[in-house]
Amino acid sequence: MSDLSKVSPDTLIILVTLFTVLISQNFSLDQTNVVGNVFAQIGASLLTKAAQDSTHFFFKFIILHFSH
Repeated sequence: MSDLSKVSPDTLIILVTLFTVLISQNFSLDQTNVVGNVFAQIGASLLTKAAQDSTHFFFKFIILHFSH
């Protein structure tokens, strides 16, 4: 994933939008809603994991540097 971090935000938005248009062309409205909700849940889960990882890192940092 380190290569993905090198993509500019604008380029990433364009690529994701293009991907969305391409895959949704063959979906019904209901299918589009289901796929959209699946991707939204994946995104929410990734954000939750990142927040938890960040919290664990923070507490490990505090414990290592301030406990004597």
